[in-house]
Amino acid sequence: MANTKAKAEPKKTGRKNKPGAGRPLIQIDKEVLAKLCELQCTLEEMAGVLKCSDDTIERFCEREYGTNFAEVYKRLSSGGKVSLRRMQFKSALEGNVTMQIWLGKQCLSQSDKMENTNREYADKTTKELWSEAEAILDKISPARKRTRSKTEQGTSSV
Repeated sequence: MANTKAKAEPKKTGRKNKPGAGRPLIQIDKEVLAKLCELQCTLEEMAGVLKCSDDTIERFCEREYGTNFAEVYKRLSSGGKVSLRRMQFKSALEGNVTMQIWLGKQCLSQSDKMENTNREYADKTTKELWSEAEAILDKISPARKRTRSKTEQGTSSV
């Protein structure tokens, strides 16, 4: 009689090599990574400073923080944003007018919008304003008036 029992296959662990085989993990200093995030560095810039690839940083975040790089970056970069905002406010409070204006625009929705408060001209069309300007110029310069009337006569017969 033939043996009808199937042999059990060895369990697959998901690893290609034995534990400890292969290249050792690149060590990334968590404090350095946190400082780079605070400085709002890009992933590419961080990889350059840490002398590793973007993928290495991604894997490090998964391994050490249990989440992806984007989430780690969001958490660690917020401290840098707060520090920057603190320094901007300090600069504005110390009298930096440019910073005061910029913060006013960012935080208070202020703008440089100019409004025409001269109602005499606000409702006139460009053609009406141009005619008034021409009349004023004609009063100032009689020679201009003669030249203009000759030009108008020449164009009216066409």
